[in-house]
Amino acid sequence: MDLTHALLIGDDPYFDASSWQEFGDCEPWWGRVPKNDDFLEIMAILSQLATLGHEVRNFRSTAPIGVLFAIQTALDQQAARQEEVDKTKEQAGWTAFCACYRFSASVYLYRALSVLDVDHELVQKSVADCMEVISGHDLTDKLHHCILFPVLIIGTHCLDSKQRVEIRKSLARTASYLSFEALRSLESFLEKRWHELDTSPELKEAGWWVYFDEIANVTCLF
Repeated sequence: MDLTHALLIGDDPYFDASSWQEFGDCEPWWGRVPKNDDFLEIMAILSQLATLGHEVRNFRSTAPIGVLFAIQTALDQQAARQEEVDKTKEQAGWTAFCACYRFSASVYLYRALSVLDVDHELVQKSVADCMEVISGHDLTDKLHHCILFPVLIIGTHCLDSKQRVEIRKSLARTASYLSFEALRSLESFLEKRWHELDTSPELKEAGWWVYFDEIANVTCLF
């Protein structure tokens, strides 16, 4: 919850990148995983991105290009590793789960730290790739309702009506497990954002902090 909040509001995350390995071989909410698990790696990357975002928003206007390149390389390497391995149904589900967070990290890197517009081809490529996962069959129901943060990040950048339909289906699927006001707030925010994107083209040029300002204070709930 702290990391979600930090990414969208520009705070320094409580857990730094190196802390996430400590959750390996423990029993957190995502289940016991080894210290080298892809999910812990992507959480560490998100923590690093949030720290950079805090610095960019509060102390300097840009992030070091070498650091951004190294992070993007790490994301690409994880994706390549996942494609090389034959998977059981359970492993495929976990791979899809990790991929949703990985694509969200790419969108953050492009939008918050590289200051690209919503409709930039790199942003939209990450959105399209993540939508293939969200609309696919690998995510189990148990894992599907744990991707609210990726659904928020990816969903708010969906420009295609078919993608938006799949986001609505995802939220409906989640609602069968979770029924709380935060989910309805997320649905409402997405519908409003889509309408604004369709009617106010200048919104596509809005920076990350402005783009999420309306909902950033409550996103720890996602």
